[in-house]
Amino acid sequence: MEIHELTAKKREESGKSKARQLRRKGFLPAVLYGHNNSTLPLAVPAKSFKSLLQTEAGIHVLLKLNIDGVNEKPTV
Repeated sequence: MEIHELTAKKREESGKSKARQLRRKGFLPAVLYGHNNSTLPLAVPAKSFKSLLQTEAGIHVLLKLNIDGVNEKPTV
């Protein structure tokens, strides 16, 4: 199965109004959860995410999450 790369950036603000502002700018609010890790709020480009969902694998895509160009995290 092919692994796709998705770029995201950390976000500091949370809440309904901040999420709406992100969406207007073309980003999706997201949260990265993990075993023995604290939650990490993220902003993901909406176009990139939508294009990943339209691949042959559909919603069953393996991702390598690139956060702020520094951290790379494999996700499922």
